[in-house]
Amino acid sequence: MATYRKITATTISTNTTTITLSSIPATYTDLVLKLSARNVNGGNIVDVVNATFNGTSPSVNGRGIEGTGNSTSSFTSSRLGINVGPNATSNVFNNLELYIANYTSSTTKNFWCDSITENNSTNGYQNIWNGTIPLNSAINEIALTANTFAPYTTVTLYGISNS
Repeated sequence: MATYRKITATTISTNTTTITLSSIPATYTDLVLKLSARNVNGGNIVDVVNATFNGTSPSVNGRGIEGTGNSTSSFTSSRLGINVGPNATSNVFNNLELYIANYTSSTTKNFWCDSITENNSTNGYQNIWNGTIPLNSAINEIALTANTFAPYTTVTLYGISNS
């Protein structure tokens, strides 16, 4: 049976463009990152959340689908999700979950990501994306970037063990 163990959790108190989770131990099988975020830039849903691993931006290979409440589309991109803006419904944050399988392997890692953004209008977004991270070393650092994360944005990282 898989066991989730919290590695770290961070809630930011001031505007920031990057949230870094470092010193990730190599003692688990997989990683799960959960993000609850909001941005301070104009518009309802305008900001993209991206990730770098071990201080580099590998060309993440992936394919996703996106639904906007009115339409659907597919995409290839390095983004993880879309971040809700300040003109959206008050106190609404987007939610994102990133699952990285076999993160300590010396070969490419597989991932899937699911994010949802809602602002009580027809502009809700959902992204589902999967692919590979072409990194040939264990992941020991994840940095999430956006134009500007707002206060109370929270990120939690879990390690998963199969024993």
